[in-house]
Amino acid sequence: AVGKFDDVTVSVPHMGWNSLRIMKDTPMGEGFASKEDRFYFVHSFRARPTEGNKEWVLTLTDYGNEENTFISSIQKGRIAASQFHPEKSGFNGLQMLSNFLKMATMVELPPMPALACEGRTQLAKRIIACLDVREN
Repeated sequence: AVGKFDDVTVSVPHMGWNSLRIMKDTPMGEGFASKEDRFYFVHSFRARPTEGNKEWVLTLTDYGNEENTFISSIQKGRIAASQFHPEKSGFNGLQMLSNFLKMATMVELPPMPALACEGRTQLAKRIIACLDVREN
């Protein structure tokens, strides 16, 4: 089910650094700690996890109420995609892209068992730096 975020207590679009709940043990997630490493998001719509798409879900992310838990990345075999922007996610984004390229060169993919990941992710507080260039 894809739809717009409907929690009035949070800003839309979802913009900023948030973490991932890693739901599968896969080469794509190698080197990442669930709910610790952050990635950059900018989006107003989200896909919710369902029984019908759970075999595709690689990570989940939370934003606002529990109805706004969304699929932040998917993987099935060699197909992978993310809701976050790896190209804007600094080192973590580069690591994710590197993991994808390594996975693409594997002759045979390892099994990808489901992982238990308790708790929720949390959007990082925004820090806005500015420089006052006026005299005095």
